[in-house]
Amino acid sequence: MLDAFVQFLTYALVAVTLENAVLSRSLGSSRLLILGRSVKGILVCGGVVTIATVATCLLAYPVNRLLDEYLSGSSWIGRLRPLLFMLITTAVYVGLYFANEKWAKPYSPMIRGIIPMVTLNCVVLGTALIVATGGLDFSQSMGYALGSGVGYTLAGLLIRAGQRRMELSEVPRAFRGMPITWIYIGLVALAFYGLVGHGLPT
Repeated sequence: MLDAFVQFLTYALVAVTLENAVLSRSLGSSRLLILGRSVKGILVCGGVVTIATVATCLLAYPVNRLLDEYLSGSSWIGRLRPLLFMLITTAVYVGLYFANEKWAKPYSPMIRGIIPMVTLNCVVLGTALIVATGGLDFSQSMGYALGSGVGYTLAGLLIRAGQRRMELSEVPRAFRGMPITWIYIGLVALAFYGLVGHGLPT
């Protein structure tokens, strides 16, 4: 039990830092992440992404095991897995929508507007596919899913901090707004990419 918990924490930390969904995996770099202005908005968005990612991986894990058991070595497995995972993501979207209407009254209007963009974001489906093709066990899968959601949130906060700093700087007119934001994200992503251990192409 302790070993499974240690693996869970290890994979969560790896997903937050080294395998950050946005900065090293290029998953989920949507306008929601780039245009998030308030810390509260980024945290709510990141919370929904984390819940959606964990729920999708939780439901996709047994489906993936069944596919591996009954269709191992078949060419159909490569075609069925993304389709089934997209159906699972859609089911998670519907579940989150109704859960929001029932239990999240204070934030319901705010969350209702971001649920489609967040749940159908490539970070959710991409994480499920990475977990499925990586041969991870259950605790590793859940740790990676949790870490991907938390990493998405931290990337959003890091991008917001960079935007605030750039607003206080004298950025040339041609680079103001989105151009300098994309340059900033590219530089931070290169740093994360190097942190994983990849060398730059020569």
